[in-house]
Amino acid sequence: MNNLAMELTRVAASVAALGGSSAAFGSLSDAEVLAARAPIADLLRLSNTVAALLAARSPSGPARS
Repeated sequence: MNNLAMELTRVAASVAALGGSSAAFGSLSDAEVLAARAPIADLLRLSNTVAALLAARSPSGPARS
């Protein structure tokens, strides 16, 4: 699980570096916009994996610390 968390952190930082506003995205070149699709897809995939792993844990199961 540690590798998943590290990869999620790395990809999230990569996506965050793209910017966080329409003005920031507006300054990206066409090539940068196309290149951004891969890390965004990775972030979606990884976050969906984490969500599925969390959902698979039964809330009625034993408490974990």
